[in-house]
Amino acid sequence: MTFTSMSIAELIGSIERGEICIPRGVQRGFIWSSEKVLKLADSIYRRYPIGIVIFWDISQSTRGREIATGIVEIAEREYRPRYLVIDGLQRLTSFVLIKYGSARVVSTYGGYQRKRINLYFNPETEEFSLSKTRTGTWFKVADVFDDSTFSKLLAEIAGSENLSSAERKEYIGKLQKLRETLSISIPIYIISEETSLDDLVEIFDRINSAGTRVTISHIVVAYLPELADEILSYLNDMNKRGWKFKIPTLVKVLSYRVSGTAFVAKLRDDISKGRVDRNKLREEWTKVKKAVDDTVSLLKSELHIHYSKYVPSETSLSMISTLISIINDEKISRNTNDNKILALLLLLSSYLRRYTGSTEQKMDEDVAFFVKELKSQQNIGLAVKRLLEKWEKIYGSLSIPKEEFRKPTQLNKTLLYFALCENGAIDFYKGIKIESLIAQEDFTIHHIFPRDILRGKYERGQIDDIANLTILSRETNKIIGSKNPENYLRKINEKILSSHFIPLDKELWKVDNYLKFVERRRELIVNFVNNRIYQILNLM
Repeated sequence: MTFTSMSIAELIGSIERGEICIPRGVQRGFIWSSEKVLKLADSIYRRYPIGIVIFWDISQSTRGREIATGIVEIAEREYRPRYLVIDGLQRLTSFVLIKYGSARVVSTYGGYQRKRINLYFNPETEEFSLSKTRTGTWFKVADVFDDSTFSKLLAEIAGSENLSSAERKEYIGKLQKLRETLSISIPIYIISEETSLDDLVEIFDRINSAGTRVTISHIVVAYLPELADEILSYLNDMNKRGWKFKIPTLVKVLSYRVSGTAFVAKLRDDISKGRVDRNKLREEWTKVKKAVDDTVSLLKSELHIHYSKYVPSETSLSMISTLISIINDEKISRNTNDNKILALLLLLSSYLRRYTGSTEQKMDEDVAFFVKELKSQQNIGLAVKRLLEKWEKIYGSLSIPKEEFRKPTQLNKTLLYFALCENGAIDFYKGIKIESLIAQEDFTIHHIFPRDILRGKYERGQIDDIANLTILSRETNKIIGSKNPENYLRKINEKILSSHFIPLDKELWKVDNYLKFVERRRELIVNFVNNRIYQILNLM
């Protein structure tokens, strides 16, 4: 590792020429807010230290252009990258935005997006602002850095009758000081080209311990320049549809299909050592996409999950996608009951924390067991049922314990959504099914006993008990507000209340009986879910 420095102007020039890039699939895109860019500009102006930048020297690499992507979009595509950014992407991109005010910057899912920042500078107070609405004289920072525009600004200041000679001199001096920030040197560490990509990611991971974690799955994508753009594009498309998946979620499935294991390190080694046919890799990626799409459709139809933020475990989703890809290979048609038990498998694997700790090993064991049973039974439902029976021996029961359904965790919220939708729950006032509200994202989590009437009488954990929550439209939730349930529940049809598992015993609607209410409702919900579990199992 060598130490050097470059001026901000030199860094911007190298970025524009495509000499400074980021490793495709490993680095995240530009995510800083305008406020953060403003603070960086202020720190630079005041000559505060802003940290080092770390590059990986790839100037002699024959694969440099394959694994690199530009920080900003440039017209000339035939560039030869010299450095890949290991740490400092947000600051480097901000340098470009501070100078120009606008640029097409690299996005998280590949490609580029327009980012604008209206940054202004007051030479009298030496402050930066994101608007000119404040009192005082403000100059657009991008105009100060533009030679042609700056000459006009100087002429305007020199000819201004509203400024004294001393003020004109002060303004020009402060604006010159701002322009001189481009000459400030930034300390840079350069990692030698001999450093392996694995070591590189380990360095990145340690530096960015509080940021986005880089995994072996990201390394795999970086090793696949011919597929990296497709993978990132697919993630972007899914994100637009409400399914924001992480790279490892997809790569685990690809790993099993290509290398026969969920241990992604094996796929990385196979690719880096040339043991994988690139045409086969593309074929397998196509099958992975179909399997993930099928899994998403299954989540919507069977678990009533319409967006990834309600998925209880992405690892479990990888597992189900792997099984579905195998089913697709066998050309065995899935029926409604098959879909139900596959969805149940995902739900229970999340609740049992099946893939927490020794994730890949357990996934490999379960996939191997499933494949053996599928080939033996030639029946999807029976193969899944045998796997669940295996889990039942390991964990003692497949039932959801009542005591576990207490905190408002993502997993418990998923169970609540499932129970309400399966029970045909209807909005209190609009007569619309809760499932439709969820699909349209026109819903909110509603406290049946509002927080305002419980504060001071019960602890926060008791107030936010999952058994005190249900789903209603935003409009209905607003109408109810902080009304006492003893009053507003009386005006709602009992069938609708029952669809939300609300006990019909009016004594339980009293604030003094709140703890009895949540215990009774918890029992109703958990019993319903457990009955559904065994109903589905008995279908096989």
